[in-house]
Amino acid sequence: MVENPDKVVIHKVGRCKHCHRSLEGKEPIGYDRRQVFDIPPIKLEVTEHRAEMKECDGCGKCTTAGFPEDVQYKVQYGSHLEANAAYVKNYALLPYKRAAELFEDLFGAPLCPATVAKVDREVAERLEEVNERIKRNAISSPIAHFDETGMRIEGKLHWLHVCGTQALTYYSPHARRGSDAFDAIGILPSFRTRPVWARLAAKSLWNRKIREGSEIKLLSIN
Repeated sequence: MVENPDKVVIHKVGRCKHCHRSLEGKEPIGYDRRQVFDIPPIKLEVTEHRAEMKECDGCGKCTTAGFPEDVQYKVQYGSHLEANAAYVKNYALLPYKRAAELFEDLFGAPLCPATVAKVDREVAERLEEVNERIKRNAISSPIAHFDETGMRIEGKLHWLHVCGTQALTYYSPHARRGSDAFDAIGILPSFRTRPVWARLAAKSLWNRKIREGSEIKLLSIN
């Protein structure tokens, strides 16, 4: 139980349950406590930004105050809503349509799938630098695991390639699963220490690097 709850509801005693004498006006000698942990109803909060417009007494011209940098349109969704949309779409692995339905069902926010897709693209652009840092870390890691799994992009078969270290994971989709993909992604060809693979294609590429003169120890998962 928490010491300082957000809300306290007092349930009063009106009569003695044994002899039925009135206890109105009598101070309680204590409280029997129970706590309910719940999520309050969540609804959209609309903030209206009003930029002042003032006319100069000197030149007679009008000056309008600036809006915050993240307020660019007459009507738009805020950064907290967009961050949560990106979270449920990518971490909870919901399809665009179901992610949009979730926001309308739980929060009364009538998102459309195209809006969730737009948020996804904007988040991806902001994370480009982070992805590059993860990629550089993977290349310099003393050991990393490489694998891939099938996925569909616009209805066509692609491969989601993954490189995982002890601390970080790098994902990259590609239309191929072999050396063409490894070369395009750029991690495995630059790797200098211990790769762990689960596919023969990765092993074949690594064997080629050994034939080219690299002194490298190999680990394999069958």
